[in-house]
Amino acid sequence: MTFLERFYILIYRILIAPIMFTFILFFLYPLNKKIRKVIHLKFYRKSHRVLKGSIWFHCASGEFEYAKPLINKIAAVSNNNCFVSYTSPSYIGPIQKFKNVESSSPLPLDLPGPVHSFLSSLEPNCLLIARTDLWPELLYQCKSKKIPIFVFAVTEKEKKGFQVLFRPWKRWLYNMTNAVLCVSEEDKKNLIELGVRVPIIVTGDPRVDLVFQRKEQPKIEKPLLPVSPELPLLCLGSTWPEDEKVIFPPLIPLLTSQKLAVILAPHEPSEAHFQSFKQRLKHTPIQLMKYSETQHLEAGTLLYIDEIGILADIYKYSSLTFVGGSFKSQVHSVMEPLAYGNEVAVGPYNKNNREAQVFKKMQSPSGYNMVTEVSNEHEWKGFVEDWLQLTPVDHENDSKSIISQLESLRGGTEKTYNYIFQK
Repeated sequence: MTFLERFYILIYRILIAPIMFTFILFFLYPLNKKIRKVIHLKFYRKSHRVLKGSIWFHCASGEFEYAKPLINKIAAVSNNNCFVSYTSPSYIGPIQKFKNVESSSPLPLDLPGPVHSFLSSLEPNCLLIARTDLWPELLYQCKSKKIPIFVFAVTEKEKKGFQVLFRPWKRWLYNMTNAVLCVSEEDKKNLIELGVRVPIIVTGDPRVDLVFQRKEQPKIEKPLLPVSPELPLLCLGSTWPEDEKVIFPPLIPLLTSQKLAVILAPHEPSEAHFQSFKQRLKHTPIQLMKYSETQHLEAGTLLYIDEIGILADIYKYSSLTFVGGSFKSQVHSVMEPLAYGNEVAVGPYNKNNREAQVFKKMQSPSGYNMVTEVSNEHEWKGFVEDWLQLTPVDHENDSKSIISQLESLRGGTEKTYNYIFQK
């Protein structure tokens, strides 16, 4: 441990951490429901069965999706147990239900006492952090105890504007790890420019492997049966009311004239939501049906997906998907529809999604971007009308090209595993 690292952790302990936690407890805690849940989780952690010597994954929340394929790989090739810690309560269910996770627990407060007690009870084989959520006290104590630390599936943007002020902070955190495993060469370049001195290895994104594993092992119990293989099918995936307000009105005349069929898979399906669409369409000839009550898809049909957990399999039937959240705050994953060869459209709020940015720069054989951004109802209407002019052969060629591009990104799980466990 260098003098500078000891100095930094001293400043963090006596100045930064007290100020940060005081601000959170006295200012954010009373005002923010999510913060209250996180703090309650850390102060009132339930005791969990802990198997000492486990491989320890830390996933702040949804970052668990990046860890899943690596956990499955470990379970398939070794007898090591996997322990998962988390910061947000939103992913407790998925983590605890995942079959290859032996035990889990919220991460303790990033203070010397709680972290020391946590590490003493766990005695992990190593710590693998999914993407982000690097805590100084945790990293420092792990390094002091010679616990190997790897951060994987890292994406690092070029720092601009006020973000430059956080460069020393991020550099310090990354340099307390044993290696940073990043997604692309661009991420590696940005990490080097940040001043990261530990090994930086491009290993790719393990989620790509997870998407194709899911594709090969579908959960859907009953297939959809389009009346014609040439029927244009449009899927609206993981939509919120903010999305539907923009993207649904232009589809009503197209459904009325039976130019396509639409699959609506809201992010939060409910009977009330279904009834709101029924009311909206009661003076139209559009057929509104629930997935649970039918298998057939005809032109002019709006099929409402009223089951949770099958959307990734529904993309098999569509050739164009609008991915929701992108007119609300941030887009949901575009990777699943791309894996099935769908052209993808997104609203303006898509900067959070790396794949959306990458595939917006790629063109399919028909000349469309594989991911297209639409900013308003007018742009969306024009895009759908142009898409309807494509022939079945165009759709097939585009689909093959999109799948091929995504498949070229596979292998992140194997590369990550090999670097950590077989170097």
